[in-house]
Amino acid sequence: TLGTILLLLTAAAYLLLGRSKSRFTLLKIRLLLTQKIINISYLSAILSLSTLRYLVFAIQLGIMLYVMQPQTDPHRMATLIPAYFFLITIIPSFFFADIGIKGSVALFIFSDHSASELAVLAAMFAIWIINSAIPTLLGSIIITQNNMKDNINSPSI
Repeated sequence: TLGTILLLLTAAAYLLLGRSKSRFTLLKIRLLLTQKIINISYLSAILSLSTLRYLVFAIQLGIMLYVMQPQTDPHRMATLIPAYFFLITIIPSFFFADIGIKGSVALFIFSDHSASELAVLAAMFAIWIINSAIPTLLGSIIITQNNMKDNINSPSI
Protein backbone atom coordinates (compact mmCIF):
# COMPACT_ATOMS: atom_id res chain seq x y z
CA THR A 1 0.00 0.00 0.00
CA LEU A 2 2.77 2.38 0.88
CA GLY A 3 4.60 1.49 -2.34
CA THR A 4 1.51 2.26 -4.40
CA ILE A 5 1.02 5.59 -2.64
CA LEU A 6 4.68 6.45 -3.19
CA LEU A 7 4.40 5.55 -6.87
CA LEU A 8 1.31 7.74 -7.29
CA LEU A 9 2.94 10.67 -5.48
CA THR A 10 6.04 10.33 -7.65
CA ALA A 11 3.94 10.29 -10.81
CA ALA A 12 1.98 13.34 -9.66
CA ALA A 13 5.17 15.22 -8.78
CA TYR A 14 6.66 14.33 -12.15
CA LEU A 15 3.55 15.63 -13.89
CA LEU A 16 3.50 18.85 -11.88
CA LEU A 17 7.21 19.59 -11.79
CA GLY A 18 8.50 17.63 -14.75
CA ARG A 19 9.53 18.52 -18.24
CA SER A 20 7.45 20.32 -20.85
CA LYS A 21 5.99 17.01 -22.04
CA SER A 22 4.64 16.44 -18.54
CA ARG A 23 3.21 19.95 -18.45
CA PHE A 24 1.52 19.26 -21.78
CA THR A 25 -0.03 16.10 -20.30
CA LEU A 26 -1.19 18.05 -17.26
CA LEU A 27 -2.74 20.71 -19.51
CA LYS A 28 -4.45 17.98 -21.54
CA ILE A 29 -5.92 16.45 -18.36
CA ARG A 30 -7.08 19.88 -17.21
CA LEU A 31 -8.71 20.44 -20.64
CA LEU A 32 -10.51 17.08 -20.43
CA LEU A 33 -11.83 17.98 -16.98
CA THR A 34 -13.02 21.46 -17.97
CA GLN A 35 -14.79 20.24 -21.12
CA LYS A 36 -16.60 17.60 -19.03
CA ILE A 37 -15.07 14.78 -21.10
CA ILE A 38 -13.90 13.25 -17.83
CA ASN A 39 -16.58 13.44 -15.17
CA ILE A 40 -15.12 13.72 -11.66
CA SER A 41 -18.28 12.46 -9.95
CA TYR A 42 -18.29 9.39 -12.22
CA LEU A 43 -14.62 8.75 -11.48
CA SER A 44 -15.18 9.14 -7.74
CA ALA A 45 -18.12 6.70 -7.92
CA ILE A 46 -15.89 4.18 -9.71
CA LEU A 47 -13.15 4.68 -7.12
CA SER A 48 -15.68 4.19 -4.30
CA LEU A 49 -17.04 0.99 -5.83
CA SER A 50 -13.51 -0.31 -6.44
CA THR A 51 -12.58 0.42 -2.83
CA LEU A 52 -15.72 -1.33 -1.62
CA ARG A 53 -14.93 -4.35 -3.83
CA TYR A 54 -11.38 -4.50 -2.44
CA LEU A 55 -12.69 -4.31 1.13
CA VAL A 56 -15.14 -7.16 0.47
CA PHE A 57 -12.38 -9.34 -0.98
CA ALA A 58 -9.97 -8.45 1.84
CA ILE A 59 -12.57 -9.22 4.50
CA GLN A 60 -13.46 -12.51 2.76
CA LEU A 61 -9.81 -13.52 2.68
CA GLY A 62 -9.23 -12.48 6.28
CA ILE A 63 -12.26 -14.43 7.49
CA MET A 64 -11.33 -17.49 5.43
CA LEU A 65 -7.74 -17.49 6.71
CA TYR A 66 -8.98 -17.10 10.27
CA VAL A 67 -11.53 -19.92 9.84
CA MET A 68 -8.93 -22.26 8.36
CA GLN A 69 -6.38 -21.54 11.07
CA PRO A 70 -7.77 -19.77 14.16
CA GLN A 71 -4.34 -19.31 15.73
CA THR A 72 -3.37 -16.71 13.12
CA ASP A 73 -2.77 -13.16 14.26
CA PRO A 74 -5.47 -10.99 12.63
CA HIS A 75 -3.30 -7.87 12.80
CA ARG A 76 -0.47 -9.60 10.97
CA MET A 77 -2.84 -10.92 8.31
CA ALA A 78 -4.29 -7.42 7.88
CA THR A 79 -0.82 -6.22 6.90
CA LEU A 80 -0.17 -9.13 4.54
CA ILE A 81 -3.50 -9.13 2.69
CA PRO A 82 -2.80 -5.87 0.75
CA ALA A 83 0.57 -7.28 -0.34
CA TYR A 84 -1.16 -10.45 -1.54
CA PHE A 85 -3.73 -8.51 -3.57
CA PHE A 86 -1.05 -6.25 -5.01
CA LEU A 87 0.99 -9.22 -6.22
CA ILE A 88 -1.92 -11.11 -7.75
CA THR A 89 -2.96 -7.90 -9.52
CA ILE A 90 0.38 -7.30 -11.20
CA ILE A 91 1.02 -10.94 -12.16
CA PRO A 92 -0.74 -11.72 -15.44
CA SER A 93 -2.91 -14.83 -15.49
CA PHE A 94 -5.88 -16.44 -17.20
CA PHE A 95 -8.85 -18.23 -15.68
CA PHE A 96 -7.53 -21.80 -15.63
CA ALA A 97 -4.13 -20.82 -14.21
CA ASP A 98 -5.64 -18.30 -11.80
CA ILE A 99 -6.02 -20.68 -8.86
CA GLY A 100 -2.44 -21.94 -9.20
CA ILE A 101 -0.99 -18.45 -9.38
CA LYS A 102 -3.09 -17.18 -6.49
CA GLY A 103 -2.19 -20.23 -4.41
CA SER A 104 1.53 -19.82 -5.12
CA VAL A 105 1.45 -16.14 -4.24
CA ALA A 106 -0.54 -16.91 -1.08
CA LEU A 107 2.02 -19.48 0.00
CA PHE A 108 4.79 -16.98 -0.70
CA ILE A 109 3.09 -14.25 1.36
CA PHE A 110 1.40 -16.18 4.18
CA SER A 111 3.55 -19.29 4.70
CA ASP A 112 6.01 -17.61 7.08
CA HIS A 113 3.13 -16.45 9.28
CA SER A 114 0.96 -19.53 9.08
CA ALA A 115 1.09 -22.84 10.88
CA SER A 116 -0.21 -24.81 7.90
CA GLU A 117 0.39 -24.41 4.18
CA LEU A 118 -2.64 -26.63 3.58
CA ALA A 119 -4.86 -24.15 5.46
CA VAL A 120 -3.58 -21.28 3.27
CA LEU A 121 -4.26 -23.26 0.09
CA ALA A 122 -7.70 -24.30 1.34
CA ALA A 123 -8.57 -20.67 2.06
CA MET A 124 -7.39 -19.61 -1.41
CA PHE A 125 -9.37 -22.41 -3.04
CA ALA A 126 -12.53 -21.47 -1.11
CA ILE A 127 -12.16 -17.81 -2.09
CA TRP A 128 -11.60 -18.82 -5.73
CA ILE A 129 -14.69 -21.04 -5.68
CA ILE A 130 -16.82 -18.26 -4.15
CA ASN A 131 -15.58 -15.40 -6.35
CA SER A 132 -14.70 -17.06 -9.65
CA ALA A 133 -15.98 -20.59 -10.19
CA ILE A 134 -19.57 -20.24 -8.94
CA PRO A 135 -20.28 -16.96 -10.83
CA THR A 136 -18.76 -18.46 -14.00
CA LEU A 137 -20.89 -21.59 -13.74
CA LEU A 138 -24.05 -19.62 -12.98
CA GLY A 139 -23.39 -17.28 -15.91
CA SER A 140 -22.83 -20.23 -18.24
CA ILE A 141 -26.08 -21.84 -17.13
CA ILE A 142 -28.04 -18.61 -17.63
CA ILE A 143 -26.56 -18.01 -21.09
CA THR A 144 -27.22 -21.61 -22.12
CA GLN A 145 -30.83 -21.40 -20.95
CA ASN A 146 -31.35 -18.11 -22.80
CA ASN A 147 -29.87 -19.57 -25.99
CA MET A 148 -32.11 -22.62 -25.70
CA LYS A 149 -35.20 -20.39 -25.24
CA ASP A 150 -34.17 -18.31 -28.28
CA ASN A 151 -33.75 -21.47 -30.38
CA ILE A 152 -37.16 -22.79 -29.31
CA ASN A 153 -38.94 -19.47 -29.93
CA SER A 154 -37.28 -18.66 -33.26
CA PRO A 155 -39.09 -19.84 -36.40
CA SER A 156 -37.44 -22.55 -38.45
CA ILE A 157 -36.45 -21.83 -42.02
